[in-house]
Amino acid sequence: NRVYGFINGGYEFSFLRGFNNRAFGGAGISFRVFRKTNNKLETFFNTLYEFTEFNEPIVVDGDSSMTLSTARGVLGWTGTHKVFSQKLIITHAGKFQQSLQNLDNYRFEGNVNLTLPIFSVLSVKTGVQYTYENIVLSERQNSDFIWTFGIVLTNI
Repeated sequence: NRVYGFINGGYEFSFLRGFNNRAFGGAGISFRVFRKTNNKLETFFNTLYEFTEFNEPIVVDGDSSMTLSTARGVLGWTGTHKVFSQKLIITHAGKFQQSLQNLDNYRFEGNVNLTLPIFSVLSVKTGVQYTYENIVLSERQNSDFIWTFGIVLTNI
């Protein structure tokens, strides 16, 4: 199918960002831009409701609270490209999440990964990930840049 609906949800916590609990859930629609043998690209839009409980009070619009709840609009993409006769696999994804209640509350995350298959069950993989969150606790960084490298076992 070229267009399909989906539901999503999740739970996370972050020592780096200083929150104990973040739960979210919502629904959306995805549109396949193209899907060929070696290339795939999809875009998506969804809305979700999010609840975050921080380790210490956070100040938003002059109000201090331990929790922050908001509805968000999310716009993003995912892609996979196999190049050099499928000897190198490039994957990428990104999403922008804007609060629908507070224009100062937004975040972005994106990543690019390179996978080099060695054998049918073994690959070497490296990737970079960038995240930015506009509303964080005082004395916390707004952004992260992470580089990873590893060995991947597949089809076991």
